[in-house]
Amino acid sequence: MECKNCKQLLKENDKFCSACGAKVITQRLTFSTLLFEVREHVLNLENNRPLHTFIDLFIRPKKVVDGFVNGVRKRYINPFGYMTVAVTLFGLFLFFFIEDYGAAMSTISTSMNGAEIQNELSHKINNITLKYQSLLFFLFIPFLALISKLVFLKNKKYNYFEHLIINTYGQAHISISATIIYFATIWFESVFGTIAGLITFVNIIYFAYLFKTLYSLSFWQIFLKTLLFIVILIPFIIAAGIGMWVVLLLSGQISLQELMEMQKAQQGISYIASSIINWTS
Repeated sequence: MECKNCKQLLKENDKFCSACGAKVITQRLTFSTLLFEVREHVLNLENNRPLHTFIDLFIRPKKVVDGFVNGVRKRYINPFGYMTVAVTLFGLFLFFFIEDYGAAMSTISTSMNGAEIQNELSHKINNITLKYQSLLFFLFIPFLALISKLVFLKNKKYNYFEHLIINTYGQAHISISATIIYFATIWFESVFGTIAGLITFVNIIYFAYLFKTLYSLSFWQIFLKTLLFIVILIPFIIAAGIGMWVVLLLSGQISLQELMEMQKAQQGISYIASSIINWTS
C-alpha cells in the first residue's frame, strides 16, 4: 500500500503517512464520511484554515505573518492561497453585481477628481479596469511590498520577500472583508456607495495596524511611517496612471480623440490613477 498523495510506501496499520503527514483513507466516500469532512474542515475552526486565517488577521495578524515566515504551514492558509480566495470571492461578486459595482466605482472616481467626466468614457474606463482587475491586483502587490520595505529600510526584521508576504496577506484580507460587506450592502445604493468610497481609507488604517503590530511601534511612529508610505506611493500611482493610458492608447481600447475630449490630459491621468486606487483596495 502506498500514500495516495506522495506515493510513499505505507505499512498495513499506518494511519498517517510518515513522509507527508497525510491521513490514510481507505474507505469510499459515503454520506456519513462526507458529513465528517464538513464537520472537521468547515465547521471546526481549528481545522478550517481559511476561516482561522481570516479571524486571526483581525485579532493577531503578527501570529499569522510570523508563523508563515518562520515555517508554520498547517495552521493558516498560505498568503497565495488566501489571495486566490480573495480573487475568487470578488469574482463571484462581480458575476452577480458587475453593473452595480461598476456604476458605484465610476461615481467615486469621478467625485475624487472634482470635475465632470463624460459618462461614456467614464463607463468605458471602468469596464476596462474591471476586465483586468485581477491582473492589476497581483501586479500592484510587488510595488506595495517595495514601498513598505523602503519605509522600514533601517529595520532589518523583514526582507523584501517577507514584505511581499505581508502585503499579500494584507491586500487579500482587505479584499475578502470588503467583498463580504459588498454582498451585504449592494441592495442599498446609498449605503453601498458610501462603503465602497471608504474602502481605500480602511485599507490604510488596516495596514497601519498590521505594521504597527509587526514592528511593535507606537502610535506616532506608525503615523509618521504611514505618511511616508503615502508620499512614496503617490509617484507610483501617477506612473501607473500614465502607463495605463499608454497601454489603452496603443491597444486601441481608448482613442486619441477620446483622450482629447478630457478637459486636460492630466485630468485623464488622475482619473485612471483614482480608479487604480479604488480597484486595488
